[in-house]
Amino acid sequence: MYNIYMRSLMLTLAVLPFFVWSTYAQEALPEEDPRALTAVITGPSEVAVGRTIVLDASASHGVGDDTEYRWYKGESTYPISRSVEAVITPDRAGLMTIRLEVRSTIDGERETATIERAITVYDRKIVLIADSTIPPEKLALHLQAASDVGVYLRLLQPEESSIPISIEESLSAVLNEENAALVGAEAIVLWTEGIKGLQALMRSVETSEDAFEYIHNQPVSLITEGGLQTLSRTAGGP
Repeated sequence: MYNIYMRSLMLTLAVLPFFVWSTYAQEALPEEDPRALTAVITGPSEVAVGRTIVLDASASHGVGDDTEYRWYKGESTYPISRSVEAVITPDRAGLMTIRLEVRSTIDGERETATIERAITVYDRKIVLIADSTIPPEKLALHLQAASDVGVYLRLLQPEESSIPISIEESLSAVLNEENAALVGAEAIVLWTEGIKGLQALMRSVETSEDAFEYIHNQPVSLITEGGLQTLSRTAGGP
Protein backbone atom coordinates (compact mmCIF):
# COMPACT_ATOMS: atom_id res chain seq x y z
CA MET A 1 0.00 0.00 0.00
CA TYR A 2 2.80 2.40 0.92
CA ASN A 3 4.59 1.80 -2.39
CA ILE A 4 1.38 2.51 -4.34
CA TYR A 5 0.85 5.84 -2.61
CA MET A 6 4.56 6.64 -2.84
CA ARG A 7 4.52 6.22 -6.62
CA SER A 8 1.26 8.16 -6.87
CA LEU A 9 2.60 11.12 -4.94
CA MET A 10 5.90 11.06 -6.86
CA LEU A 11 3.98 11.22 -10.15
CA THR A 12 1.84 14.06 -8.84
CA LEU A 13 4.91 16.05 -7.87
CA ALA A 14 6.74 15.32 -11.10
CA VAL A 15 4.17 17.04 -13.30
CA LEU A 16 3.96 20.23 -11.26
CA PRO A 17 6.43 23.11 -11.83
CA PHE A 18 6.88 23.99 -8.16
CA PHE A 19 9.63 25.15 -5.83
CA VAL A 20 10.19 23.55 -2.44
CA TRP A 21 11.25 24.74 0.97
CA SER A 22 10.22 23.25 4.29
CA THR A 23 9.97 24.22 7.92
CA TYR A 24 10.78 20.62 8.84
CA ALA A 25 13.94 21.59 10.76
CA GLN A 26 14.53 24.89 12.47
CA GLU A 27 17.59 25.88 14.47
CA ALA A 28 17.10 27.14 18.01
CA LEU A 29 17.87 30.84 18.28
CA PRO A 30 20.17 32.10 21.04
CA GLU A 31 18.59 34.09 23.85
CA GLU A 32 19.00 37.85 23.55
CA ASP A 33 19.21 40.62 26.12
CA PRO A 34 15.64 42.03 26.24
CA ARG A 35 17.08 45.48 27.03
CA ALA A 36 19.26 45.57 23.89
CA LEU A 37 18.12 47.07 20.60
CA THR A 38 16.71 44.12 18.67
CA ALA A 39 15.17 44.14 15.19
CA VAL A 40 12.07 41.98 14.82
CA ILE A 41 10.17 41.15 11.62
CA THR A 42 6.57 39.97 11.79
CA GLY A 43 4.51 38.87 8.82
CA PRO A 44 4.17 35.95 6.39
CA SER A 45 7.15 33.73 5.61
CA GLU A 46 5.69 32.54 2.29
CA VAL A 47 3.68 34.08 -0.52
CA ALA A 48 2.47 33.20 -4.01
CA VAL A 49 4.00 34.97 -7.00
CA GLY A 50 2.15 38.23 -7.66
CA ARG A 51 0.56 38.39 -4.20
CA THR A 52 1.31 41.27 -1.83
CA ILE A 53 2.51 40.84 1.75
CA VAL A 54 3.22 43.37 4.50
CA LEU A 55 6.21 42.93 6.82
CA ASP A 56 6.16 44.85 10.09
CA ALA A 57 8.99 46.01 12.36
CA SER A 58 6.88 47.49 15.15
CA ALA A 59 7.63 44.52 17.42
CA SER A 60 11.32 45.50 17.54
CA HIS A 61 12.30 46.18 21.14
CA GLY A 62 14.87 48.19 23.01
CA VAL A 63 14.34 51.19 20.71
CA GLY A 64 15.15 54.69 21.90
CA ASP A 65 14.84 58.08 20.19
CA ASP A 66 14.93 59.06 16.50
CA THR A 67 14.31 55.49 15.36
CA GLU A 68 14.78 54.78 11.65
CA TYR A 69 13.89 51.68 9.64
CA ARG A 70 15.56 50.42 6.47
CA TRP A 71 14.30 47.42 4.50
CA TYR A 72 16.52 45.78 1.87
CA LYS A 73 15.89 43.00 -0.63
CA GLY A 74 18.68 40.47 -1.13
CA GLU A 75 22.14 42.01 -1.38
CA SER A 76 20.83 45.39 -2.48
CA THR A 77 22.11 48.46 -0.63
CA TYR A 78 19.14 50.59 -1.70
CA PRO A 79 16.22 50.35 0.76
CA ILE A 80 12.83 49.28 -0.57
CA SER A 81 11.15 50.97 2.40
CA ARG A 82 12.08 53.52 5.07
CA SER A 83 8.99 53.13 7.25
CA VAL A 84 8.06 50.67 9.98
CA GLU A 85 6.39 48.49 7.33
CA ALA A 86 7.52 47.07 4.00
CA VAL A 87 4.99 46.18 1.29
CA ILE A 88 6.34 43.54 -1.09
CA THR A 89 4.89 41.95 -4.24
CA PRO A 90 7.33 39.33 -5.62
CA ASP A 91 7.26 38.65 -9.35
CA ARG A 92 9.15 35.36 -9.49
CA ALA A 93 9.33 32.10 -7.55
CA GLY A 94 12.31 31.39 -5.36
CA LEU A 95 13.75 32.12 -1.95
CA MET A 96 13.73 35.87 -1.29
CA THR A 97 15.82 37.37 1.52
CA ILE A 98 14.62 40.53 3.24
CA ARG A 99 16.96 42.43 5.56
CA LEU A 100 15.80 44.94 8.17
CA GLU A 101 18.00 47.53 9.85
CA VAL A 102 16.71 49.43 12.86
CA ARG A 103 18.70 52.51 13.91
CA SER A 104 17.97 54.26 17.20
CA THR A 105 19.59 56.61 19.69
CA ILE A 106 19.98 54.98 23.11
CA ASP A 107 21.63 56.81 26.01
CA GLY A 108 23.09 59.31 23.55
CA GLU A 109 24.65 56.61 21.35
CA ARG A 110 23.51 55.73 17.83
CA GLU A 111 22.94 51.96 17.61
CA THR A 112 21.93 49.63 14.78
CA ALA A 113 20.26 46.21 14.90
CA THR A 114 19.88 43.95 11.86
CA ILE A 115 17.81 40.87 11.09
CA GLU A 116 17.09 38.84 7.95
CA ARG A 117 13.95 36.92 6.96
CA ALA A 118 13.80 34.30 4.19
CA ILE A 119 10.50 34.49 2.28
CA THR A 120 9.39 31.53 0.18
CA VAL A 121 7.85 32.67 -3.11
CA TYR A 122 6.01 29.94 -4.99
CA ASP A 123 3.99 29.38 -8.14
CA ARG A 124 2.03 26.43 -6.76
CA LYS A 125 1.97 24.61 -3.46
CA ILE A 126 1.15 21.31 -1.73
CA VAL A 127 0.82 20.85 2.04
CA LEU A 128 1.96 17.53 3.54
CA ILE A 129 0.59 16.81 7.02
CA ALA A 130 2.32 13.90 8.76
CA ASP A 131 1.96 12.53 12.28
CA SER A 132 4.98 12.17 14.58
CA THR A 133 5.29 8.43 13.89
CA ILE A 134 6.39 8.97 10.27
CA PRO A 135 10.19 8.52 10.21
CA PRO A 136 12.28 11.51 9.04
CA GLU A 137 13.97 9.40 6.34
CA LYS A 138 10.65 8.66 4.67
CA LEU A 139 9.64 12.32 4.76
CA ALA A 140 13.07 13.22 3.37
CA LEU A 141 12.35 11.08 0.29
CA HIS A 142 9.28 13.17 -0.50
CA LEU A 143 11.04 16.44 0.22
CA GLN A 144 13.92 15.46 -2.05
CA ALA A 145 11.60 14.26 -4.82
CA ALA A 146 9.73 17.56 -4.63
CA SER A 147 12.95 19.54 -4.63
CA ASP A 148 14.22 17.70 -7.70
CA VAL A 149 11.25 18.91 -9.74
CA GLY A 150 10.99 22.37 -8.17
CA VAL A 151 8.02 21.74 -5.86
CA TYR A 152 7.09 23.87 -2.86
CA LEU A 153 6.11 21.12 -0.44
CA ARG A 154 5.09 22.58 2.94
CA LEU A 155 5.50 20.03 5.72
CA LEU A 156 3.51 20.16 8.96
CA GLN A 157 4.43 17.58 11.60
CA PRO A 158 3.99 17.69 15.38
CA GLU A 159 7.02 17.02 17.55
CA GLU A 160 7.09 13.98 19.78
CA SER A 161 5.96 14.93 23.26
CA SER A 162 6.91 13.52 26.64
CA ILE A 163 3.31 14.12 27.70
CA PRO A 164 0.90 11.37 26.57
CA ILE A 165 -1.24 12.79 23.80
CA SER A 166 -3.13 11.13 20.97
CA ILE A 167 -2.09 11.46 17.33
CA GLU A 168 -5.34 13.24 16.52
CA GLU A 169 -4.86 15.72 19.37
CA SER A 170 -1.26 16.52 18.39
CA LEU A 171 -2.22 17.00 14.73
CA SER A 172 -5.16 19.22 15.71
CA ALA A 173 -2.85 21.39 17.80
CA VAL A 174 -0.42 21.85 14.91
CA LEU A 175 -3.21 22.63 12.45
CA ASN A 176 -4.73 25.18 14.82
CA GLU A 177 -1.36 26.88 15.25
CA GLU A 178 -0.32 26.66 11.60
CA ASN A 179 -3.61 26.86 9.71
CA ALA A 180 -2.25 29.82 7.73
CA ALA A 181 0.12 27.31 6.10
CA LEU A 182 -2.89 26.01 4.16
CA VAL A 183 -3.24 29.34 2.36
CA GLY A 184 -2.55 28.98 -1.34
CA ALA A 185 -2.25 25.19 -1.31
CA GLU A 186 -3.73 23.41 -4.31
CA ALA A 187 -3.78 20.06 -2.53
CA ILE A 188 -3.41 18.60 0.95
CA VAL A 189 -1.74 15.24 1.62
CA LEU A 190 -2.39 13.50 4.95
CA TRP A 191 0.12 10.84 6.03
CA THR A 192 -1.16 9.43 9.29
CA GLU A 193 -2.36 6.33 11.08
CA GLY A 194 -5.81 5.37 9.77
CA ILE A 195 -7.99 8.44 9.23
CA LYS A 196 -6.75 10.33 12.29
CA GLY A 197 -5.22 13.00 10.08
CA LEU A 198 -8.52 13.50 8.28
CA GLN A 199 -10.37 13.71 11.58
CA ALA A 200 -7.85 16.27 12.89
CA LEU A 201 -8.24 18.33 9.72
CA MET A 202 -12.02 18.31 10.06
CA ARG A 203 -11.77 19.37 13.72
CA SER A 204 -9.60 22.29 12.71
CA VAL A 205 -12.04 23.29 9.98
CA GLU A 206 -15.00 23.10 12.37
CA THR A 207 -13.37 25.51 14.83
CA SER A 208 -11.95 27.97 12.31
CA GLU A 209 -13.78 29.72 9.48
CA ASP A 210 -10.41 30.74 8.05
CA ALA A 211 -9.26 27.11 7.87
CA PHE A 212 -12.46 26.20 6.01
CA GLU A 213 -11.84 28.92 3.45
CA TYR A 214 -8.23 27.79 3.02
CA ILE A 215 -9.18 24.22 2.06
CA HIS A 216 -12.46 24.94 0.29
CA ASN A 217 -12.63 22.80 -2.89
CA GLN A 218 -9.10 21.48 -2.37
CA PRO A 219 -8.35 17.82 -3.13
CA VAL A 220 -7.28 15.85 -0.06
CA SER A 221 -5.13 12.70 -0.41
CA LEU A 222 -4.64 10.14 2.35
CA ILE A 223 -1.52 7.99 2.73
CA THR A 224 -2.11 5.24 5.28
CA GLU A 225 -2.25 1.51 5.81
CA GLY A 226 -5.35 -0.62 5.52
CA GLY A 227 -7.76 -1.79 2.85
CA LEU A 228 -9.31 0.82 0.59
CA GLN A 229 -12.87 -0.41 1.15
CA THR A 230 -12.52 -0.25 4.93
CA LEU A 231 -10.88 3.17 4.78
CA SER A 232 -13.51 4.57 2.42
CA ARG A 233 -16.32 3.46 4.74
CA THR A 234 -14.55 4.87 7.80
CA ALA A 235 -13.70 8.16 6.06
CA GLY A 236 -17.20 8.62 4.70
CA GLY A 237 -18.39 10.67 7.67
CA PRO A 238 -15.42 13.07 7.91
